[in-house]
Amino acid sequence: MKKSIVLILSLCLLLTACGSKEKDKEKTAEESKTTVTQEAPKETTKETPKETSKDDASKEEKTEDASKDAAKPSDDLKTKKAEAEGFSFEYPESWQAYDLSELNQPMIKAAYADPAPKVAFADNVNVTSAPGNSGVTAKAIADLTVTQYESGALGDAMKDFKKISYDDKDKNSGVLIGEYTQGQSGIKVVLTQYIITGSPNMYTLSISYTKESYDNGGKEMAQKMLDSFTVNKK
Repeated sequence: MKKSIVLILSLCLLLTACGSKEKDKEKTAEESKTTVTQEAPKETTKETPKETSKDDASKEEKTEDASKDAAKPSDDLKTKKAEAEGFSFEYPESWQAYDLSELNQPMIKAAYADPAPKVAFADNVNVTSAPGNSGVTAKAIADLTVTQYESGALGDAMKDFKKISYDDKDKNSGVLIGEYTQGQSGIKVVLTQYIITGSPNMYTLSISYTKESYDNGGKEMAQKMLDSFTVNKK
C-alpha cells in the first residue's frame, strides 16, 4: 500500500515536470516571435533643464534604482488562487494551467507551470490525491519516497537525489525538500512536497523549481504556496 502510493506520487511529479517542459518550448518560441514584432518603445522622459549638482544627481539615480529593486520582490510574489473539489491553494500569477487530459493520470487534480521557462525545465506545481489511510504517517510516506528517489529507480528523469530536510506539520502532515539532477538536461531541480495524510483522501502538493529559480525567489514562493494550501472539509 505504502509503496504504491510512493510510486504514484513519483510518477505524477515526473509526468508534470517533463510534460510542461515540452509544451512550454513551443509556447516560448511563439512568444519570442510576438516579442520581436510587438516590442514596445523605450520610455523616455523629457524635463526642463535645471541646475543640479553632481552629488544630487547621483543620489537621485541611486534612489530610483533602489525603488525599482524594492518593487521586484512584491511583483514576483503575486499569486492566483486555484480552487478544486477538496482543496485550494495559491500559485504564481504568471503560471498557466496544464492540460491534465494530456497526462492521463486521474490522481493529478491540478497542475500549473511557467509558460516561458529560460531553460529546458519549466518550474511547476501539481496536486495529487489518493485514497487516504489514517494509520499511515506523513513521515513514513516521506521516508519511503526518499528511499525510492535515492535508489535511482526513476532513471534519467531523477538522478542523484539528496534529501535537504523533512519537517512534521500539524494534523499528520509534513514537508519534504530535496534536490536532484534531471538527467536529460543536466539541470538541478529543488523539489518541495507537502504531504497531507488522512481519510478519505491524502493530498500531495509537489513544487519543482530549477535550483537557480529556487535561489532567486522560488523558495519564498514555494513557502507561500505551502502556507496557502487548504483541504476543504465537507
